[in-house]
Amino acid sequence: MFDVRGDGQTTVRAGGLVVTAGGLTVTAGGVTITADGLLVTAGGFTVTDGGETITTTSTSASAAVFTASSSSYTSAGTVVQIVSGTAPATTFYLLKALSSTSTSMFDVRGDGQTTVRAGGLVVTAGGLSVTAGGLTVTAGGLTITAGGLLVTAGGATVTDGGATVTTTSTSASAALFTASSSSYTSAGTVVQIVSGTAPASTFFLLKALSSTSTAMFDVRGDGQTTVRAGGLVVTAGGLTVTAGGITITAGGLLVTAGGFTVTDGGETITTTSATASAAIFTASSSSYTSAGTVVQIVSGTAPASTFFLLKAFSSTSTSMFDVRGDGQTTVRAGGLVVTAGGLTVTAGGITVTAGGLLVTAAGFTVTDGGETITTTSATASAAVFTASSSSYTSAGTVVQIVSGTAPATTFYLLKALSSTSTSMFDVRGDGQTTVRAGGLVVTAGGLSVTAGGLTVTAGGLTITA
Repeated sequence: MFDVRGDGQTTVRAGGLVVTAGGLTVTAGGVTITADGLLVTAGGFTVTDGGETITTTSTSASAAVFTASSSSYTSAGTVVQIVSGTAPATTFYLLKALSSTSTSMFDVRGDGQTTVRAGGLVVTAGGLSVTAGGLTVTAGGLTITAGGLLVTAGGATVTDGGATVTTTSTSASAALFTASSSSYTSAGTVVQIVSGTAPASTFFLLKALSSTSTAMFDVRGDGQTTVRAGGLVVTAGGLTVTAGGITITAGGLLVTAGGFTVTDGGETITTTSATASAAIFTASSSSYTSAGTVVQIVSGTAPASTFFLLKAFSSTSTSMFDVRGDGQTTVRAGGLVVTAGGLTVTAGGITVTAGGLLVTAAGFTVTDGGETITTTSATASAAVFTASSSSYTSAGTVVQIVSGTAPATTFYLLKALSSTSTSMFDVRGDGQTTVRAGGLVVTAGGLSVTAGGLTVTAGGLTITA
């Protein structure tokens, strides 16, 4: 059953060794079990010094299995606990896993740093939560096949290799950036794109592609933003360009509401077309009223002759007409043609320095201020009144002088002067006609006086035939 050899070696040859009280203490030589292993049914198993090495020669059995067999095991217990009496430090390891006896697979350093040295980290359920210190992947990247990645604090930083976010969904956003704070301010930036390279046209800060390769828009490294398809639509807030202006190479500019305002720098509109208008201003409302102005030119400078409100050129530099800052309008070529509505001048009159004034229809009326016609020519008539119709009748009057005042001796209907002040003849407001020099000569038709008679005060009356 058992024997004790002369050197003290005790061998239990059948039935085993059962210690029911007091335990088993081996002070030297250790315990060697060559078969059936070691079973501790109560009290646990403690190695106080020398450590523990568990080895199996089996090709399938686990070298060590730790089982908490209670069906009501709680978080108050720990199935496997690794304890170090040394303060946390980088100088030792709490756990090391090796393959081929010496190839490191993963380890847990004394300060808690866990390093997966081969095979990567695969989480098939429950996800991965990092509450402090963050997650650093130095090689192999991070692959999440389900459940996504949730960072509740500290953010996510990729220091090298870039990041690619892909979705196979037909409706979900590939990436969504949300600043969920209700008091978010301009001190923060929801999405910030940063380049360590100085601004340049040799790279892009942002590219948007459809169909994996068709460019929609991009932002170049020097900030130039190009919309390559679809155009730019601003539905609210307007568009403000503080420098560089706007260049539209095709498609033109369409503003459907809110108008178009240039606050500084002026505006130049050019067309290379041989027929299209350079600019068209249209008030398309069918009920447009005088409260509006189709084209309004405004100067903040007080009226003056030192600037122009409007200039029109042909051949880029030949002046056609202009409107000076004091309102003076000068037609410099082509003349002024009014085809309807007439021309009304309420103050300042009209001065024509060359080409004269031609009214082809509706006549010429001066309602106030009178009319003075002067010629510097030595032969031309100062005024010629012609009824050019070959069928002109007595119903018309070639020259008609009308006074709104009742006939009286207190004014004249007509005066003829030579040397600017010498009276030749006049017609008084009561109709009295006085020939003051040169006499009256009737060469045909005679002279008929139907009332009042004929009074000759000097020179007599000569009738030659």
